[in-house]
Amino acid sequence: APDRGRVVFPDIGGVVSAVDFTVNGTSISVEPKRPVAQWGCCSLELSRDGLSLYIATEMNSEEGTTLRRISLADGSIIQEIRTLPSPWHFVGISADATGSVIYTDEEELPGLGKRLMRVDVGTTVDATELILGNGAVGAKYYPAADNANSRFAYAYNLAGLDRCFEIRVASSDGTHAAPLAPARYGTRLTWLAGDILATERKPPDGTGRCADTGNVARVSPDGTSSIVLVRGYDPDAR
Repeated sequence: APDRGRVVFPDIGGVVSAVDFTVNGTSISVEPKRPVAQWGCCSLELSRDGLSLYIATEMNSEEGTTLRRISLADGSIIQEIRTLPSPWHFVGISADATGSVIYTDEEELPGLGKRLMRVDVGTTVDATELILGNGAVGAKYYPAADNANSRFAYAYNLAGLDRCFEIRVASSDGTHAAPLAPARYGTRLTWLAGDILATERKPPDGTGRCADTGNVARVSPDGTSSIVLVRGYDPDAR
């Protein structure tokens, strides 16, 4: 049977657009794009079932910014999840399959504040700080929730090096956070059947720079295996 898929992305005109597609064997049929929401700032996440969108409102100096879950069927707000006061904002969002746990990458702008949070969503919303700070000011964590094993992956930008985002895996409560062994480097993380997909970067060279390879790699969560899958960027395995 053909497989159905959906992608969402910030588009011109201050909107978020969606494109649905059907895969049948080696054939892909793409439907026209359509606007589904107003674009706020500065990150969005499609739910695992493709039916709703996590999106933050535009930053307001008085009201801050609010992470919302909205329906892609009619644009209605399903839930207002978490509000950050100015100048904090969301730069990364990753929700698990049920939407009950969301990892949020939050930073100050202007400012130097940086944190990775676990947000538990139920009848009430609780937020727990998992990681504070990153090796380089303004570097993103690229959090990625793993549905099956109560863990998440993230990228830690090593201090004193140039764009060396070390892939790390932690338990869902933030404990046992550790780099892979051997170390692997990459951004734009997502999970596929127990492995991590990443926009791959090379290990540090003699100048301390981790160069972009232009590849998407499939990395085992213990780091023992890294296989290049395709040329490209920004994988999404949901």
